[in-house]
Amino acid sequence: MTRHGRIVQSQNDRLKAQLARCRRPPRRDRRRRTRAKLKAANTQITSLQSTVTVVTLEKGALENRVKQLSAEVEQLRAANFEGRIRDLTEQRDELAKELANAGRKSSRKNTDAQLAALTNEMQTLRARLAVVEAKPVPYSAEELALFRESTPQPTEAKRSIHELPVGAAELVLRATAFCQP
Repeated sequence: MTRHGRIVQSQNDRLKAQLARCRRPPRRDRRRRTRAKLKAANTQITSLQSTVTVVTLEKGALENRVKQLSAEVEQLRAANFEGRIRDLTEQRDELAKELANAGRKSSRKNTDAQLAALTNEMQTLRARLAVVEAKPVPYSAEELALFRESTPQPTEAKRSIHELPVGAAELVLRATAFCQP
């Protein structure tokens, strides 16, 4: 072969290789691959939709449970408060009965001491009951102002270096040099 023939042959080989790379697979293969991808995508969409449905149902169940537990807590708080008031009222009534019975039974000397003790105890119980039944009172403007006040800043004590103990002057000079920009 001549030189020119070899060049034509090599160009022909290159063009055949390019043509082989450019050729597409038949249409059926592309359609099959597209259908397979579409089927996989539909399967994934269905799976995700069912997961969303399950999660939504679980969320609703949890929200209902939170509401139920909140209502139970409120009921328990109310019952506990009412029970405490009832107990203190019963205790007060019992002490009043004891006081009335004690006044009838004992002598005058003993009665005064017992009367004072029972009166004191009754006042204590009334005070406790008043505390339990008391409504919260908001802070006054003066009290709020006290909360807002900043902490007092320490004042600098200026002293002469000669007033400091022996050896402290050097430390003060080092600290001053370190703190100054």
